[in-house]
Amino acid sequence: MENENNSKLKEQLKDILVTEIPKIDYNDIIGLQNPINIIRERITLPILYPQLFSGKRKLERGTLFYGPPGVGKKLLIKAAYNEANGKIIWVSCAKMANKPKEEKEKLIDELNEYANKNKPIAIFFEEIDLIFGESEIEEIRKLASQFLTKINSDYISSELGINLLATSENPWKLYPAINRRFNKYYIALPETKDRKLMIKHNIQNLYNNITEEQFDKLGELTEGYSYSDINNLTQEVINLSKEKCLSEIYFKYLNENHIIPCSSNEQDSFEIKNKDTFDKKNLITPFIIFEYFTMSLQKIKSTTDKILLVKYEKFTEEKGLKRL
Repeated sequence: MENENNSKLKEQLKDILVTEIPKIDYNDIIGLQNPINIIRERITLPILYPQLFSGKRKLERGTLFYGPPGVGKKLLIKAAYNEANGKIIWVSCAKMANKPKEEKEKLIDELNEYANKNKPIAIFFEEIDLIFGESEIEEIRKLASQFLTKINSDYISSELGINLLATSENPWKLYPAINRRFNKYYIALPETKDRKLMIKHNIQNLYNNITEEQFDKLGELTEGYSYSDINNLTQEVINLSKEKCLSEIYFKYLNENHIIPCSSNEQDSFEIKNKDTFDKKNLITPFIIFEYFTMSLQKIKSTTDKILLVKYEKFTEEKGLKRL
């Protein structure tokens, strides 16, 4: 009967839940060690070992990560979801925001009921300001009041086996009563050394001749790039490498079994006008060189609004929050 009730509740919530989470773990995340430590200490460990978080060790508040798009907030939650064996209810606030007021109130009640039936568990609100922002203030106040009645300080405590997790790109828009219920952490754009590590990670299984000094240079050239921007850049480099293989007519042997495209003036280069005349298994693609990155950097730029970055820094400083 309990499983039947669970299935019914999940069916009622399906329109606002994200259920298809890719198999990502913390090893797939570069440069976010501090956020990883926080989400493990405050979310996944209380789910996996609730007995360790009772009494004076109980968590009094939820956990909110904020920052610009593309810095790895969702990637972090995906890894936590998998570590917690799916014991995180992933709520899409974008989907919930489009629901009528009465349906939102009903969904809050159903979330509460589902969480209580499946403890230990965490509820994750993706972009929480979309439903608990300060627009349409009367509706938000009522919804927040209902939420806080259900999700009071004892409920948030993992002593009861339930915890809260959220992300936001606009933390300054949060309704104050909701804002106070979270410890907030700023995930900023990656530093130079982390951008370098991300690029190395993205092409680590591909043939390349990029030196350590060139990787250092790429870390510097990508200042202002987000995690997502770095992924877009390396994908552009890979695509460019494939295009070069199709368009070049000069090649050279990388080793006795494999050839790569090259320029006509390189030592030991040879011409292949008809690519049907050689075994395609011998052609390595993609083969990545530094110049492909410098070419791709002309096309793939940082997508982060600099004015917005100033706003994040000011908000973090004024609120005395932690920058990760």
